[in-house]
Amino acid sequence: TGSQAYFGNGTKLTVLGK
Repeated sequence: TGSQAYFGNGTKLTVLGK
């Protein structure tokens, strides 16, 4: 399972293992 963080500029950061 991974967590997804969305930033105001529209960039999506996907962190695996969290």
